[in-house]
Amino acid sequence: MDKTIKRIMLLLFVLLLIYIQQATVIYAESAGEEHRAAEEGEEGKGEEGEGEKEPEKPRPEIKSFLTWFSEPDGKEGIYRTKPGVRIRHVSERGITRYQLARGTQVLTQGLLEQEGQEVFLTGESFGEGKHQLNVWMEDEEGQPVEEFVLQETFWVDTQVPDIKMEVKGGFEAWHRGEVTLNVEADDKVSGVRRLVCYTNGEYAGEAKEGKGTFVIKEPSLGGKEVEVKIVAEDRAGNQCSRVKSLYIDSKAPCAEISGVEDYMITGRPLSVIYEVQEENILSECEAFAEWENVQGIQTVLAVPEWESTKDGKRTVQRLTEDGIYRLKISAADKAGHKVDKSMQVIIDKENPVIRYVDQLEGQYLKSFCWDYPEGEVIWDFTTYASEVRLDGALYPMGKKIRAEGKHVLEVQAKDAAGNQAQARAEFVVDHTPPKIIFKDVEEGKEYEEKQTIQVELGSPEDTIEGIQINGKKQKIHAGSKAFQCTVQEHQDYEVKVSAADKAGNRSEKSLMFTVVPKKTFFQKITQPAAKAFTTGNRVKRREDMDQKGEREQTSQMPVAAAPTAAAALITAAWYFRRRRKHSAVEGD
Repeated sequence: MDKTIKRIMLLLFVLLLIYIQQATVIYAESAGEEHRAAEEGEEGKGEEGEGEKEPEKPRPEIKSFLTWFSEPDGKEGIYRTKPGVRIRHVSERGITRYQLARGTQVLTQGLLEQEGQEVFLTGESFGEGKHQLNVWMEDEEGQPVEEFVLQETFWVDTQVPDIKMEVKGGFEAWHRGEVTLNVEADDKVSGVRRLVCYTNGEYAGEAKEGKGTFVIKEPSLGGKEVEVKIVAEDRAGNQCSRVKSLYIDSKAPCAEISGVEDYMITGRPLSVIYEVQEENILSECEAFAEWENVQGIQTVLAVPEWESTKDGKRTVQRLTEDGIYRLKISAADKAGHKVDKSMQVIIDKENPVIRYVDQLEGQYLKSFCWDYPEGEVIWDFTTYASEVRLDGALYPMGKKIRAEGKHVLEVQAKDAAGNQAQARAEFVVDHTPPKIIFKDVEEGKEYEEKQTIQVELGSPEDTIEGIQINGKKQKIHAGSKAFQCTVQEHQDYEVKVSAADKAGNRSEKSLMFTVVPKKTFFQKITQPAAKAFTTGNRVKRREDMDQKGEREQTSQMPVAAAPTAAAALITAAWYFRRRRKHSAVEGD
């Protein structure tokens, strides 16, 4: 206990010493500060005793410069005339600086430092294209004043576009039909906004930007040119125009032969009139008649001299001899349009000749199609009209007819002289194969002792081509319509019949049956089971006969009879066993 008290007293003593030491340091620092304050106060009093200074005047604020720009007189904010710019320095302090540049090229620059000082940038200061104007202020130390900065862009385009026009063949040539005009305009400052085309003063279309294609359809009349005007406008609104002349002939000359009709037949002399009409300028005009006499000798007859008319040229030729006249006229204009026209006048008193129709008479066809060219079917010296009728109705050439039955084809022709001809033929369309009918015998049936086979056809127009019984051909007369025979050998029979009709349709039909000995009472009872047992063998035998063409009767009969005999024995045994049981019951 005493030791503890001593330790506590010692600790308190140490803490007291630390406190005294800290208090001494704090007091010393406080006294030093009071001393320094007193010294500074005394120095201040000494300066006041020397005299008081006046306060400095506040500097005026820097004011922003003033600017004025002329308004753009073109489209899209572009100047079509050089702009005007005024800059004024209104501040007592600072400097106003300006610079006008085009790209990297400085056009003008300077500074304003006197209050109220101005500068004017007129058209001489500007060039073509994009300009950048920078205006800013600096203070006395040359530092920019950030809030007083101006940047302005000026687009200047005072020049009109340049126009180029081209057409294939050139502007001096005569053009056939419509003309494609290629136009290209160039403006190196603002660019071309549109191209407008006018034909003889009428609006004909426009194109965007600097390239355009215009189709000129307005024709020349009387050999006069077509005026084409192109107006190009740039984005600033500057316009220029260019005018060119085109010679356009959209129509070929009109050539006519009158006084006669094509392929006409006459017995009197003819006056043939040749006429050519052209709305512009003819470059060629000629006519002639090629005459072929009755002996086949050909001669070219020149026409008399041409005479001018209001619309072209005209001449008359007199034809007096018999024969065939092939008349021709041709003309061409300056644009290269050419026209030819020909006619033929002949003497022909014979009717037209019609071919091929008589070959159809009485024919039997699977289908019918008349696709001969008209010129191959009908022959005549003159022009002619023809028609083809089937069963009284107009027949579309080349149409395939499959409707069965009798049909009538008629071809009529009439030439320019009125001569007529007619051809007629009857034929039959039949695409149905012949129908083969078996009588008194059925597929897969058994017949006792013997059986008669009868074969008939569904149509009296059909014929039997051949008959085979178990692969052996039967004798038939050519064109036979029916067949009959009786078979009595106990075996399987296969009958094959082929038939054809007059149209060439063919069909085949086969039938299988069996001739067996007459059956007993027990065989008839067991027939269903035996038949089921032997069906497979019969089918197999039929397949073998199809492959070989004939069968071996001696090897097949035991196979068919064995199941039947076995079935009969089983049935008889069952019957007698049952009868003995019944007798035993009665005895009991």
